[in-house]
Amino acid sequence: MAIMTNHIIAFLSPLLAHIARWRTLHIRCGELGNIPQLLSTPVPLLEELNLRLDLDPWSPTLLPLPHLFADCTPRLRVLHIDSLPVYPTASMYTGLISLHLNRFDSADGVGTTDHFH
Repeated sequence: MAIMTNHIIAFLSPLLAHIARWRTLHIRCGELGNIPQLLSTPVPLLEELNLRLDLDPWSPTLLPLPHLFADCTPRLRVLHIDSLPVYPTASMYTGLISLHLNRFDSADGVGTTDHFH
């Protein structure tokens, strides 16, 4: 599923009833809004997640994403995160075979890339 719309909340809301069956999720948007709250349910079959935030260069610094999917992504193998600060100690990194962090600021006080090993 690839979503490239500013109305992502309205688009995702009716699909959340099926979140436990999702295997791939690609989200690209201009702002986070309520997306972290929507993505707080476990996704046991999710294998690939791509989150991209198209930020204005003058946007304020973002807070790190909360623990997405209740930290329940046992099959997650591929993770791409672009322009979003993350918690480097979240359990969602445990089984990854591919991790891509783009425009990741490791000096944001959340942690450093030393946590990814």
